[in-house]
Amino acid sequence: MNTSAQPPIATLRSELPFALVLQTIIMVVAGMILDGGGVLQICFYAFVAFWIGVGVLRFRRRGVLTRVDLFLIRYGFILACILSFIITRWIWQLRGYGQYL
Repeated sequence: MNTSAQPPIATLRSELPFALVLQTIIMVVAGMILDGGGVLQICFYAFVAFWIGVGVLRFRRRGVLTRVDLFLIRYGFILACILSFIITRWIWQLRGYGQYL
């Protein structure tokens, strides 16, 4: 009798619902901030970048994702939002719109 049970292996299908719920919560909260839609716009940039990244991961790995890939699919939207705030502010300052954020 084998007593060393392996934990279930996470797949892309098991990580997507959590990622979608997390994104929905963040986008709703960002939409409720009364700043004229600036934070929601930045989170939308992160949303688009995140899903492009997921598409690239799926295409490059051909469906065989590593644990790091699955972790990034699960929590990567938070990292994408943080990077999006930094990059968007930098681009807006270069274009002369820095005082709005």
